[in-house]
Amino acid sequence: MLLQLLSLIAAVGFLSLAPSGVPVPGQVEGQRPEVSVILVTEPGHRQVVGEGIPLASTGMAPITGPTRIIILLDGDPTASARHLVSLGPQVEVHRRFNHLIQGMALTVDPASLHLLRTLPGLLGVYPDVRLTAALADSVPLVGAPQVWSLTDGNGQPVTGQGVQIAIVDSGVDYTHTALGGCLGPGCKVAGGYDYINDDGDPWDDYGHGTHVAGIAAADGLLRGVAPDAKLLAYKILNEDGVGYASDLIAALEQAVLDGADVINISLSGQGSPDDPMSLATQAAVDSGC
Repeated sequence: MLLQLLSLIAAVGFLSLAPSGVPVPGQVEGQRPEVSVILVTEPGHRQVVGEGIPLASTGMAPITGPTRIIILLDGDPTASARHLVSLGPQVEVHRRFNHLIQGMALTVDPASLHLLRTLPGLLGVYPDVRLTAALADSVPLVGAPQVWSLTDGNGQPVTGQGVQIAIVDSGVDYTHTALGGCLGPGCKVAGGYDYINDDGDPWDDYGHGTHVAGIAAADGLLRGVAPDAKLLAYKILNEDGVGYASDLIAALEQAVLDGADVINISLSGQGSPDDPMSLATQAAVDSGC
């Protein structure tokens, strides 16, 4: 799969862990390494909030209340989810990931972080960072009109015919005539999901995703880069244009499963090359679907 990342900003630090199965100095064979939970709030300032939990943390503010995190696991998250549910209301499971990465999105009370020590297969704890909308400029700047005049190996115009573009954003106003006017099989917006409201209607109540979808594939008075392409809409930003990394990961997994050829992410937020969001992004690229 060609994964198009537009303005996904990653500028952070992290505490890395030894790879699973690789011994570290002083570690007893078969024993998991003990690593302190250190939240990096700003350069030079770290807050130790627990002992013995593997953590790769980036840019988290000091924990003062219930906090959203993403954990990485070395196996299927189903059993771990059951274990966390058994711990009671101190830990809330939002999402499970088992396609691009193995892990879960949680909300935990700071006083309950130590409970994660009992979780088998825990590889790392990361902040579920907030994401916001960001948008580049439009069609003529990338030379799309010149490409439309070209033909592919079958002699067909290069206009996106047969291509599915996943828009991971604030949703899409599929009622717009330039975007087909409908949602579902046979429509230009062929499918999608709303991860904010957890339903099958990815309607855009912020506007950014519709703008992105128009640049990608509008076919009306104004045309997008690939006007004959189909769209998949995954709503991960709310009416204020804000969302979370965990919903981005869930949308990436679904886009791959739905057979997207291109995934567009026009977002900004914190991250690092080894956090769950980056790992899921790379896995989507490597899936080649």
